[in-house]
Amino acid sequence: ERYVAEGVIRHRTQLAPFQFTHRGRHLRVSSLPSPSGSRVRIWREVAERADATEHSIPAFDMLGRIPEGACIADDSGHVLAANDAVRRLYDIPGHRVITGLALDEIVAAAWRDGPVGALRAKIRAGLSYEGAPFEIELPNDRWRRVVTRHEQPGVVYQVHSDISAQKRQTAEMRLKAELSAGEARTDSLTGLANRRAFDEMVAKEAAARGCVTLIATDIDHFKIFNDTLGHAAGDECIRQVGNILHEIATRGGATAARIGGDEFAILFPSNAPVTPQELAEQCAARIKQSQIGDGGIRLSVSMGVGEGPTAELARQCADQALYAAKRQGRDAIVSWPERAV
Repeated sequence: ERYVAEGVIRHRTQLAPFQFTHRGRHLRVSSLPSPSGSRVRIWREVAERADATEHSIPAFDMLGRIPEGACIADDSGHVLAANDAVRRLYDIPGHRVITGLALDEIVAAAWRDGPVGALRAKIRAGLSYEGAPFEIELPNDRWRRVVTRHEQPGVVYQVHSDISAQKRQTAEMRLKAELSAGEARTDSLTGLANRRAFDEMVAKEAAARGCVTLIATDIDHFKIFNDTLGHAAGDECIRQVGNILHEIATRGGATAARIGGDEFAILFPSNAPVTPQELAEQCAARIKQSQIGDGGIRLSVSMGVGEGPTAELARQCADQALYAAKRQGRDAIVSWPERAV
């Protein structure tokens, strides 16, 4: 019944004669309007193919031999014939007649109640470009690629492919690339920004504000601690300090980073609710309260607060302040060029 219905629709919409081959026979089909308003379909067997001036299309039954979705449409984009692969690609039930439908109508039916307004416009635009592939999204993360060819006047060929697997693979590769980029900017031990990411943030802050405030931080006597208790305890020490700096810095609108080894830094924002010295004091006090290992070893840090009109000058000031804090016996906070806090 479906094939009969599709043939009737082709008959009603046919505008010009065409030739095709069916089981080795060359046939010419015309559909003419009658005075009563109906149409008369004339089939005639011809000995040879007509010349290029007459429209001819390949046999409809050949479409079934094409593994990909394939259909033939008229100039307005309405389907004249399609193979079963098209039906599978667009979830078209076996009993439904698709002859006379446009591709955007078929896709809209696949979405059912989904939003398809913009999608239908994209499909119409894609069909208008000769040989240029375009993609169609379907429900459940499925994708189709369509290529059209206007080989003859009034005849449009469409090839439909399932590219869902390629799209998923591309998405996975993109995610892996993003994760790799994130790892390249993140310290693996603490999860903080690494030196590379921190330097970029400092440079952007300097360019935007014309002034940067940094807090350089070192864990006191870390080498002795690491050599005595071992690298596992040293790693745990760095993680704890990193967590504390991150928690307090984030609460104050600042950004903490691990520069390397036992060195940390904090980028202080212009609109923070506290001063740089107050933020440093909060971090130092919290770190002194923490304990590492079964023996309950307490930690301390030296911190230097520096400010400058450029990233480089701000780093130099913070480093000078940090060195001054260490010269004072460590476990101290110094603001450069001001005195110790």
